[in-house]
Amino acid sequence: MKNNSVPTIISVLIATGLVFSVTARAQGVSAEDKAFIKKAAAGGLAEVKLSELADTRASDQKVKDFAKQMVTDHTKANDELKPIAEAAKVPVPTELQGEHEAAYKRLEKLSGEKFDAAYVKIMVSDHDKTVALFEDASSKGKDPTLKGFIDKTLPVLREHKEHIHAIAKGMGPAEGKAA
Repeated sequence: MKNNSVPTIISVLIATGLVFSVTARAQGVSAEDKAFIKKAAAGGLAEVKLSELADTRASDQKVKDFAKQMVTDHTKANDELKPIAEAAKVPVPTELQGEHEAAYKRLEKLSGEKFDAAYVKIMVSDHDKTVALFEDASSKGKDPTLKGFIDKTLPVLREHKEHIHAIAKGMGPAEGKAA
């Protein structure tokens, strides 16, 4: 009987270890990492929604091209973040909220050059904040899967930041001040 119980004990220990490992993974995501996931998901959704609007409302081809790139790149990043958020048990937004919703409603009322100036101003601010958020999370993040996502996404966000700053500079002071 002892011989039969040893494999059973080992099986129970292995199964318990696997359950503990999966549970520890879900519980092991720090509060800071969870807060980052929420902010990144909300920001990524906003980039897509605001840029979809820009694709139909902007008059400047550079703004339209930037908007199309935002939809492509941020949709991809959002799709990569979603399973990480699910594993960490962090719900991701499906609708704009707060400042992002307010920005959308402001932009919705504009078109042409006024839209371009307001959208560019929002994108400059958003990308400045987003790059800072990702840089901070890259240095402080603890979850290796999330850190991999951050480190993969950060160079793309830096490119977006440089690109939108160049567009804003090219628009000139009069358009750049409009909101």
